[in-house]
Order: sequence, then C-alpha cells, then structure tokens
Amino acid sequence: MANTIKYTHVLRTVGSQFEAIKAVLPGLVATYNHGDIWIVGNEPDRVQEDNNYAETYADYYYQYATIIKTIDPTAIITFATMTSVTPTRLLLSG
Repeated sequence: MANTIKYTHVLRTVGSQFEAIKAVLPGLVATYNHGDIWIVGNEPDRVQEDNNYAETYADYYYQYATIIKTIDPTAIITFATMTSVTPTRLLLSG
C-alpha cells in the first residue's frame, strides 16, 4: 500500500536557506519515492514568505530542478503559487 502514496515536497527559496537545502537535496530525492511532486518555493512573491525577485526565483527553480531531475527523471516539479496577481505584477512579469 505504501507504494501508492504520493508525497508533495515544498522546497523553500529563502536566500539564507537555499545553499543548505541544495546541499541535502540529492539525499532527499534519492530517499523518497521516485515520481514524487516537488514544489519549488512557498509564495515567492510575498515578503513574509520566500520574498524573491523573479530572476532569483527562476535561478533557484532551475538549480533545484536540475538536481531533482538528474536523480529522479520521473519527479514532478512545479512552480509555487503567487499570493496576489495584480495589474502591476502582470505588467512587470510580461
């Protein structure tokens, strides 16, 4: 039955934690079930959460995704959600 459970992992993209998480990530990916879901970031646009500029978040996402997919090509990697989509944010992102 345990083989049917899917886990969702959230990888924070807080600058002060990024290097430490990146260092242990290979071991985590190898330990958990292949095909697990990995969410990169937790509300990266919110100051009280991960608080990233788009360019920084994209770099963190790329580095995490590269590590994960190298170890587990079947892993599902997804973007974090934004807290609020405003006309200004849409303008700045486009």
